[in-house]
Amino acid sequence: MRITVPLTGILLLLTVYIATACGRGVAPAPANPATPASSTTGDSRPSWEKEWESVQQAARKEGKLTIYTAIGPEVRDVLIKGFKEKFGLDLDIVIGRSTENMVKLNRERGAGLYQVDLWMSGTGSATEILAPQGILDPFDNLLILPEALDKKAWWEGDLPWVDKGHYQLAFLASPKVPISFNTDLVKPGEVTSYRDLLNPKWKGKIVMEDPSTLGSGNAWATAVATAILDKDYLRKLGAQEPVIGRDSRLLAEWVARGKYPVGLAIKGEEIIRFKKSGAPTQLVTPSEGTYVTGSAGCLSVVNKAPHPNAVKLFVNWALTRDGGTILSRAHGYQSARVDVATDFLEPENIRQSGMKYFNQDKHEYSSQKIPMQDMAKEIFNIK
Repeated sequence: MRITVPLTGILLLLTVYIATACGRGVAPAPANPATPASSTTGDSRPSWEKEWESVQQAARKEGKLTIYTAIGPEVRDVLIKGFKEKFGLDLDIVIGRSTENMVKLNRERGAGLYQVDLWMSGTGSATEILAPQGILDPFDNLLILPEALDKKAWWEGDLPWVDKGHYQLAFLASPKVPISFNTDLVKPGEVTSYRDLLNPKWKGKIVMEDPSTLGSGNAWATAVATAILDKDYLRKLGAQEPVIGRDSRLLAEWVARGKYPVGLAIKGEEIIRFKKSGAPTQLVTPSEGTYVTGSAGCLSVVNKAPHPNAVKLFVNWALTRDGGTILSRAHGYQSARVDVATDFLEPENIRQSGMKYFNQDKHEYSSQKIPMQDMAKEIFNIK
C-alpha cells in the first residue's frame, strides 16, 4: 500500500530539520581539498621567488655594493652601468693588482674596517691566501635562482667552482692564446708549438710576462708545468733567456713594433688591440693545446660584508644568462655558461671544437700558482 504525504507536510518537516541543524552549529562543507585555502588567500609563488623579491628589497635599502678587483676601467664602467640598470644599485669598484688589493684589504680589516663585499680576481689570491686567512665566506647559502643552479647550463656540466670549499666561482671560461708574434719577423707556420720556442734562433728574442708574480705569466707557467708539459720544459725555456716584464700593454707594444719578434703569456686583449690598429701581430694556440681560465672573472665573497643582500643580488645575477652576457661583453671573454652568445667576442677568445683545453682554474692546479712564483724566480733568474 503506498502512503501519500501532502506537500505541505514535506515542507514542514524540512523546515524543522533545518532549524534543528542550525541550532546544533553544523559546520559548512569543507573546501575542495584540491584547492587549499592558501592558494586563494596566501602567496602561492615558489619559495625562491619570494626570497629573491625579499633580497632585492633589502638590497635597495643597502644602496650599493663594493668590489675589489683587478679588472680594467672599461670593464668597470660596463658592470656599473649594467648592475645599475638591472637593480638600481651603485657599484663601487676599486681596481688594483691582486697583491695591492690584498695589502689594502688586510690593512682595513686590521683597523676594524669592513668595507668590501666581493673579491673579483683570478685564482690563487682568493683560495690560497684570503680563504686560509678566514677572510672569505662560501657561496653555499647565497645561490637562489634556479637558472644559476642549473648544472646543464655550464661548460663542464656543473657549477664552475674553483675549490671544494666553494669559496670561489669562475663565471668566465675563456681560452688563452699564449703565443704572439710579429708577422714581419716570424714566418707563417714557424711557431706552432711550445717546443718551437726552444729553437736557438729565438734566444734572447722572446718577451714574456713575469711568471713570478700573480698574473697571466704565472698562470701560463703553472698550466704548462702541471698539465700541458712539465717543469723540465720551463727550464729549457729559461735557457732561452726570455726578457721578463710586468706591463702587458708595453710587452704587446714591443712585439707590435718588432723590438721582440715573439711574445709569451702576454694578455691576448693587448695583442688584439694592436692588431686592430694595423700592427703586424698574430696570436697562435700551440699544437699541445692551451688552458681555459676565468681570468679576472672569478668571484669570492668577503665575510662581514657591509651589503650582504646586494652580494646575493650580484652573485645570482652574474650566474644567469642575462648577467653572464653583460659580464662576458665587459671582459671580452667567453662565459662559462653554454647559453651565452659569443658573436660579440674575438675569435681567439672562443672555445673551439676539437681543441685541447685544460681547466687551469681547478684548485688542484691553481693551488700551484703560489709555489710557481719562487720556482719561476729560479728558472728565469728573476731578482
